[in-house]
Amino acid sequence: MQQRPTVGVRPTEDLIRSLAARKCVHLTDHVIKRLMQRRINLASAIKAIATCGCITQEWPDDPRGHKCKVECVLPDGVPLHMICAVVGADTRNEIELSIITVYVPDAVHRGKEGLR
Repeated sequence: MQQRPTVGVRPTEDLIRSLAARKCVHLTDHVIKRLMQRRINLASAIKAIATCGCITQEWPDDPRGHKCKVECVLPDGVPLHMICAVVGADTRNEIELSIITVYVPDAVHRGKEGLR
């Protein structure tokens, strides 16, 4: 997948949820690998962002554009964290939610391993 040029749009929870609900999503090569590696269902992750995604951290001064951490919960109750940005092409008036990476918080992994 191609890297999208960033349009100076500050991500907000409403904007992120709306883009996810409309499936206006761009996936980086990195996130595709992580979804497969971590066995996270893409459709469930996008639905979780659309319904309950909350911004918990922001990096407005990142040289590659304003990024944020979005936390949500998958339908099976597993918490999920994603690093995202709102991006688009300068020549078109379209924006997308770019999901940069996705992961289950470490505490959940440790808890599951401790139960086995």
